[in-house]
Amino acid sequence: MYEGDEDRVRQVLVNLLNNAVKFTEPGGSVCVECGLTPRPDAEARVSGGPWVFMRVTDTGCGIPPDHLLKIFDPFVQVESGHTRQNDGSGLGLTISRRLARLMKGDLTVRSEVGKGSTFTLWLPSATPAARVKAKLRADAPDTAARLAGLAEIGEALVRECEPLLSSFVNRLRSEAKTPRAQSLGFAQLADHIGTFVADVGAMLIALEETGGQPSMLIADGSDIQRLVSERHGAQRARLGWTKDGLTREWRILAEEIERAVRRRMHSVPDATLAEAFSLIHHFIEQSEEVSCRVLARTLQEANETVRRARMSASSSS
Repeated sequence: MYEGDEDRVRQVLVNLLNNAVKFTEPGGSVCVECGLTPRPDAEARVSGGPWVFMRVTDTGCGIPPDHLLKIFDPFVQVESGHTRQNDGSGLGLTISRRLARLMKGDLTVRSEVGKGSTFTLWLPSATPAARVKAKLRADAPDTAARLAGLAEIGEALVRECEPLLSSFVNRLRSEAKTPRAQSLGFAQLADHIGTFVADVGAMLIALEETGGQPSMLIADGSDIQRLVSERHGAQRARLGWTKDGLTREWRILAEEIERAVRRRMHSVPDATLAEAFSLIHHFIEQSEEVSCRVLARTLQEANETVRRARMSASSSS
């Protein structure tokens, strides 16, 4: 989910958890939360996005306000008596923040005396290309052998694009979660989908030709999928889609792609089909995540614009 060194991330989290346990009295609690966000907290020294966060919250003694800016300095201790009793954090927080920033992220803290502390590790979200690369590397050592046959499936998918889009649009118009689709034209409903399907086909071809190794073709294909997904989410927001409707739309597309592949590929081994479908579903899951995030942001921005307009109209009257 993130770009960074797994061992170093684990090291940082273990340090944060150790501190949380040390400074939390019996009967208190320590909570770990992780997720994805387009905007980090204001105090994080990062830019761009999206960002993966890993947050450790405790109900311990808390940190005085005048110490918050100093706790990442070498050898600074939160509160001498309590820190000494629990062996202190020493250089742990200093090294943890340095490691986070070396991974192009950051480590931040929020705290209130008597109520506890929250430390958050911020890391860049992995790009689709990096996720595909990691998946291929982790699945098996004989990647090239497993990818044999993907190019043929990719070519078949491109050839089936037209009937696939017709079937996709028809299903979308009859879907209960996308009622607005019934009044929209084919071009509006199939917009972006044709490009996405063609790119998925091209990615399958490139993956076999490169043996799953990083290449400009794979990187470009991932960038195209991300861009298409962003535009698709924004367009669906303007058309009045809900998150449930958009999620259902991606599920329909996955089913239609699988149906189109099976329609063309009768003699392909089951193992090859399984590998292709695994990759296709992976592409779709990543694109669904991106488009839903953009949909939510676009709807939020539209609501904010309406709210400001109403406030302006109210104040002028």
